[in-house]
Amino acid sequence: MKKAILFLTAVCIFSLLGYIRLHFEEPEITMQAAQDVYNRKNLEINKGDLTSDGEIEDCRVNAININTASLEELVSLPSIGEKTARKIIEYRTENGGFGTIEDIMKVPGIGIKKFEQIKDMIKTN
Repeated sequence: MKKAILFLTAVCIFSLLGYIRLHFEEPEITMQAAQDVYNRKNLEINKGDLTSDGEIEDCRVNAININTASLEELVSLPSIGEKTARKIIEYRTENGGFGTIEDIMKVPGIGIKKFEQIKDMIKTN
């Protein structure tokens, strides 16, 4: 009987500790930051990239540099196939690279819709 009481007491204590941990400890990142990470392919957010209130400070930490990216890296972007990736490489070779991420819309086949899909996943420096 004493073992059963000790067991039930231990279960109650561990349950209470779990509840306290779940409901009263501050999360490391906010839900919005977690959603941003989930939505942005090829990005890894480190604790150092978060502000004091848990918001993402620089979303382009591991973004693809469109001035140096390989064909394979460019193809990993949403809506960018091999043909468009080749056009990006051709454009940057002929024009000395991209000054801003918006310049990628000068590449034939990349309009505002494709740009909106990839803008948070690319950088120029």
